[in-house]
Amino acid sequence: MNPGSPIRLIHTALASLLILTGMMQACKSPDTAAQIESLEADFRRLEEAPPDSAARMRQVAMQLAALYEAFADERPKDPRTPAYLMKSASHYLMDQANPAKPIEVCDRVIREFPDSQEAAEALFQKAFIYNNTLRNLDQAKTAYEEFLRRYPEHPLSASAESELATLGMTEEQLLRRLLGDTLRQEEVPAE
Repeated sequence: MNPGSPIRLIHTALASLLILTGMMQACKSPDTAAQIESLEADFRRLEEAPPDSAARMRQVAMQLAALYEAFADERPKDPRTPAYLMKSASHYLMDQANPAKPIEVCDRVIREFPDSQEAAEALFQKAFIYNNTLRNLDQAKTAYEEFLRRYPEHPLSASAESELATLGMTEEQLLRRLLGDTLRQEEVPAE
């Protein structure tokens, strides 16, 4: 090929474009990580702010949730990715307009990082959201049972068992159960 030929110029342009795209992609992640650090600092300040800051806090939480997901998309192999996705799911819980979004993120953690510590937490959180936010008791039961089957020795196993045992109970029923358990524990055997 002639160094000045149109085909050679096209190949050079394509190679340059690929290199530039790779450089831009490599630069994106540190920028996202820097944005995350900055917004996390804002969020921490808002947590200590007066209650009238709730709307701003929710706004920052949604921005953070989106950035955590963007980071996961950009750097799926980064060791911080599963934890960032779990933070994303937690922040999405503040978005009452889309209560299923945290479950979507939990499912992503379970699917993409099945051997991570976050996968167990994601499955438990998914069950908890089904139970306490969405009030979908069938899905909650399925998720809690799956959690116990996969992670019987996990520190959250006792909580999962308790959630299963009280699934669908009203506040009054829960209170009666709690009081009954407390009274039984306080009974002293007669000597």
